[in-house]
Amino acid sequence: MKKLFAILLSAVMVVSLAACSRKEEPAPAPSEPEESTAEVREESLWDDATYTEDVELGEGSKIVNFSVSAEGKTVNFKIHTDAETLDEALVENDLVEGSESEYGLMVDTVDGMYADYNATQQWWGLYVDGEMSRVGVSEVELDEETDVVFELSAA
Repeated sequence: MKKLFAILLSAVMVVSLAACSRKEEPAPAPSEPEESTAEVREESLWDDATYTEDVELGEGSKIVNFSVSAEGKTVNFKIHTDAETLDEALVENDLVEGSESEYGLMVDTVDGMYADYNATQQWWGLYVDGEMSRVGVSEVELDEETDVVFELSAA
């Protein structure tokens, strides 16, 4: 009987050890989100642009070589006009918008792209014949050919 008891005790111990030493299956890793085939794209001012390629506009004897630069991209316009001032030439071709002030047109939208200084600290810098303009767009008088750049600037 002692022998039988010893064999049973040994069998119980073997089963107990086997149960204790059994490796637990690792928990499955959290499922990773499936990769989307849709391209992640940040918003760009150019999404709102009227023109995204170089273009020639208008009719008239004067030429305004007009460029718009923002976010590393530039679009060039060749504008033919008889306007006397830059604001007239740009407004007649729907290239700028803004509000009138005692200083003339305060441009906040160029080629459909809105720069909101209060929200983003960005504005349109005006360059005429290679230099930052000292006057507003309403006071720039046009010559037979004038080079103009509106460049998105930030504080």
